[in-house]
Amino acid sequence: MAAEPEAAGPAPGSFDLVSDPVETTLGAHGWATLIGCQALDLEPLDLAFRAKVGMQVERNPATRALGARMMRAITLAIAGLGEERLDGRPIAERQVAVGALRLQDVMYIAYTRLADEDAGRYTLYHDVEVCPHCEKKLAPEIEADLYTMRIRVHQATPRAVYRLRRPWRVRGLDVETVTLEPPRVSRAIEPMDEATWASGVMRQVFWVAASIVEINGKPRALSTDDLMTRETPTKTPRKAGISRADWEGLGAAFGAVSLGDVAMSVDWVHDVEDGGCGESIPVQVDLGTSFFGRSGA
Repeated sequence: MAAEPEAAGPAPGSFDLVSDPVETTLGAHGWATLIGCQALDLEPLDLAFRAKVGMQVERNPATRALGARMMRAITLAIAGLGEERLDGRPIAERQVAVGALRLQDVMYIAYTRLADEDAGRYTLYHDVEVCPHCEKKLAPEIEADLYTMRIRVHQATPRAVYRLRRPWRVRGLDVETVTLEPPRVSRAIEPMDEATWASGVMRQVFWVAASIVEINGKPRALSTDDLMTRETPTKTPRKAGISRADWEGLGAAFGAVSLGDVAMSVDWVHDVEDGGCGESIPVQVDLGTSFFGRSGA
């Protein structure tokens, strides 16, 4: 019996996604990672913890860079991961363990801390302009209950394979397919500088680069500079760099496995009550703006 032909993979300008999402809420999921569902033991937000952060982050010469400060603060906040205890261990060892977490895990930890600190209430941005019940114009910010936030969790790591419309050349290699996974904190947070963080566009370019794990089906990491290269591909003379359409395709693939421009791949949705008519309104939350604030292009 003849073997079945192998799948051709995604068409140019599209991506194949391997994902096993299960929907739940922040309140139901509790303290656990979104990828792999490992239990999280977080330090209490008390004066002792804040003092520790102040000593090891704000007044530590080793954490002057923005990414280093953020990485140290995240590391100090996590006392246990899965069955592994991290508190009491050297900070370098703790940071290695925390660095293996995925970007949306860190985002989720931030929101669980906010929920627990403020009894679930938090100001979020959204994209609903008019109440569907009373047609009253809504403000771009809402006071919402974070415990009702819809999330998606994964036992296995989401993975997307994007096929470029036009091959792009980097380091002497013509790139035809790119495989992306949720970026690890060690690549997505720790190397981040102030200028990149402040720019919404450059932050996404940085995170797309951090999420790339394979080129043409073979393991390979790329930097932000690699994504911005203008080297001319051998198959398409006179055209250098990534095309606009492929930038959009890579952004969509990144959004499917992790945090995109508008929301995390966990697709958080609120059911909130509008003060104008008292009706419940399902709202798609703009997590990028809610978490990072409004930034320049």
